[in-house]
Amino acid sequence: MLRRPDDAFDALMNFSGPYPDHIHVVDVFPDYLAPLLSALLRKHPRLLVDRDLSPLTSGQRWTLLAAAIESGRPVFANAILAGLRDRNALVKLLVVGAIPERPFLQQPEARPLLLKLRQMKSMTPHRGDIRRALAALRRA
Repeated sequence: MLRRPDDAFDALMNFSGPYPDHIHVVDVFPDYLAPLLSALLRKHPRLLVDRDLSPLTSGQRWTLLAAAIESGRPVFANAILAGLRDRNALVKLLVVGAIPERPFLQQPEARPLLLKLRQMKSMTPHRGDIRRALAALRRA
């Protein structure tokens, strides 16, 4: 896996089964794929830093940003915060939820993006999460 990190990355990002009988499909990402992807990103940060995420599906973008958040590496802050501009609400909410939990994401450039999200009608049910993220920025 480490000799050809691009191949390993592509395999993890495109994995869709088969799954062993004793593993439920919803447990595959958090229990198995996320730790592998996080470890791969920690070892080879360019796999995210140098990558255009726009060709990826929303699920792949979510998966990749979740692994980057889990890795805890500040080198990924810009790529993760760019998720606040993503066209998919779940990707945006993943990043919004990570900001209060990860100090390296508490960057001033996130503030205008969060304020914009707070004004969006589709984000009305998530205004509490956005307020928590904004509060974390004020404390930082």
